[in-house]
Amino acid sequence: MEYQALSHARLQRLISFTILSQKITEPGRTKISNKLISELKDSRLFLTAALGDKLIGKIAANKLLILDELIPYCNAVNEGNTQAARLHFEKAQSIHEEGDRYMDGLEVNDNGI
Repeated sequence: MEYQALSHARLQRLISFTILSQKITEPGRTKISNKLISELKDSRLFLTAALGDKLIGKIAANKLLILDELIPYCNAVNEGNTQAARLHFEKAQSIHEEGDRYMDGLEVNDNGI
């Protein structure tokens, strides 16, 4: 039960990270606040901790790769470097799609996991 609660909490954090990522990459955004960037950077600790989780470890690894593109994306947006921002966004999007393909291939057992 304790492991299941921990996994559930980690899943909630993954969802929060995804929502944060969507906020940051909204079309037309010309500035990303330091608060959002700080929240993004704070995600690294939780994602790293989730790597060892047998249920969501691979998803967390994928999200860490996305994070590694989103931080330079934020910097490029704030500097007004649209070309670099687009490059980092496209890399993050490609990594995200790879993660989606992985999750689509997962089988769900009788417990919904």
